[in-house]
Amino acid sequence: MNNLKKDFFQFWNLLFLFATSVFLIQHLFFGFIHFQECDSSGFYEYLQENSLEKMNSFINFVTPDPLIKIRFFAADVSQKLTFIPLQKGLQLPFVSTYPPLMGLIFGIFSGKNFEDFAIISNFINGIALIISSSLLFFTFQNLNFSKRISFAISSLLLTFYATNSYSYHLGSTIWYVFSISLAIFLTSIKNSFIKDFLSVILQFISYPFIVWYACDLMINFLSIISAKTIDKNYLKNNILKIFKERFLTITGIIINIILFLPFNSGYRYGPDLRGLYSIFSFQPLNNQTHIYAILFSVFIYFFCVYAFLNFAFKLKKYNYQRNLFENFNQLVQDLDNNKVNKKYKVFIYCVLFLVVFTILVFLRKLTFTTTRHSLFIIPPILFLTAYGAEELVHDIKNKLIKFNKIISFSIITFISITFVISNYSSFQRIDILKREKIPQNISNFVTENKNIDYSIIGCSPHYKYADFSGKKISYNLTKKINVSDIYEPGEKLLISQRPIISQSKGEYENSFTNYLFFGIPKKGDEIVVDSKNVKITILGKPYIKKTGIYFDSLNQNSEIFNLFHFFRKVKTKYINIFQPSKIESNNISNSLIYDWYDFYSRATGEEYRYPRPNDIWLIPLKVEKLND
Repeated sequence: MNNLKKDFFQFWNLLFLFATSVFLIQHLFFGFIHFQECDSSGFYEYLQENSLEKMNSFINFVTPDPLIKIRFFAADVSQKLTFIPLQKGLQLPFVSTYPPLMGLIFGIFSGKNFEDFAIISNFINGIALIISSSLLFFTFQNLNFSKRISFAISSLLLTFYATNSYSYHLGSTIWYVFSISLAIFLTSIKNSFIKDFLSVILQFISYPFIVWYACDLMINFLSIISAKTIDKNYLKNNILKIFKERFLTITGIIINIILFLPFNSGYRYGPDLRGLYSIFSFQPLNNQTHIYAILFSVFIYFFCVYAFLNFAFKLKKYNYQRNLFENFNQLVQDLDNNKVNKKYKVFIYCVLFLVVFTILVFLRKLTFTTTRHSLFIIPPILFLTAYGAEELVHDIKNKLIKFNKIISFSIITFISITFVISNYSSFQRIDILKREKIPQNISNFVTENKNIDYSIIGCSPHYKYADFSGKKISYNLTKKINVSDIYEPGEKLLISQRPIISQSKGEYENSFTNYLFFGIPKKGDEIVVDSKNVKITILGKPYIKKTGIYFDSLNQNSEIFNLFHFFRKVKTKYINIFQPSKIESNNISNSLIYDWYDFYSRATGEEYRYPRPNDIWLIPLKVEKLND
């Protein structure tokens, strides 16, 4: 006990505890005022009443034919459950791509108004990120990495712009990061029951964990088939051993695949080369130079490369001296049985996971862009960074003795700076309508016209619970506001974070959308929308604020760095040369893609529609039908 207390109160441990405490205090403050967007507030909507028709529609969209009937049955069963968290846990994967355990956890709070739900959920997600960072710290300590490297690398997870911002997002991003962080930690320990028990939980809160476990199975099967002597009994015993040790995990994966896994939903365009550095930025990049993020990412990748070269060199040297690694089977056994070599085992798992992830990206099964969809690869990259830094310091330690204090001071200074930058970035993500007063003319328009409707353009469901009658916005309405189609006649308040009205050909570029993006909306303007046979009159001074701030650090259009465009051109050239029968259909497909993309990127300056900005458009208007 005395040794435990002594270890806990060591300087770097206390410093890490202080860093997580600072993060928690910041998180508590910003959790009340952070902006939300479609995929964040949409999570709250998914936890409300879900009709069987709605669930069946989504099931049809993401489910292979052989599994549809059993999922229909499970959806029907969910309607009969009376324990709300269990009901929401079962229903959530039938209306969204979120895993079931998120519904079970957050379903507890689904009866609260949106504002309270968001505050509670923000806090829970913040704790999940702290635990993720702590798991990396404990992993590094368990593998005997130096404490200052453990502190420096694990603290980064709290201050990277993307991971920090998504800890305020109500979706699954931080839970995916959490699951891979815990997976890395589990790889560093021996207890098979703990691994099995926690793995079955992780896969129901994070689909990427299934990819991690697939890598685990690959390593185990490679170990089995690479043994010197293989017979039927050997194969049978070893395969049964895997199933016995991971019975819960494998059973859970089978259940997950049958009931919940959303097939063909992991690809969201890309790959985008800018994702190689945007995930390591400490600040939003849309309005900033990218050079600092690029330089820091080079720093990260330098240590990753050094880790790989160091591992390859030591493996070759160890094999030569001990002659133990004549096959992969002996390698795995040695890494499992030797505590000193545990870091090499974790290294192999992290590298294989990143390789499999890359393959799945190029197969268009997973996404790597500047958006949130690939943030779960940060923990294994940070492990490789810590491994490389540890080995580099070890290799040149004699030359560093004189500079130990300077290095320690530099680490503390750097991490302190990242916390300051992260805190400043969080201020930029404060909901505009909580940072500034609602304009008096907007407030008067709402309070003086009791029968007005609201038109929410784009996907921003949290505005259904918004109270615009006060000086500052609140999202605590228990009854939703009256939402109507923008072209339906009547007086209404247009609300949007990004007013793309439709993706349908002939509608997204109509006169009203062009007016909003390329005009200067002002009171008294009249816009005739011939395609809808309506006239829209602006009744009051519009309130429009644009920030260029997203949950993601970067969302700028680029046909160069987003390789989706390159691969599309290659495909078109291939079809033109070798498959002339498909030219017409391919041209139609290209037209559909690029007519929309050209308008969207020109109107918003964005590459991806999934991140929504911390912008606001409030426009009082009147819609009238034109005479036939």
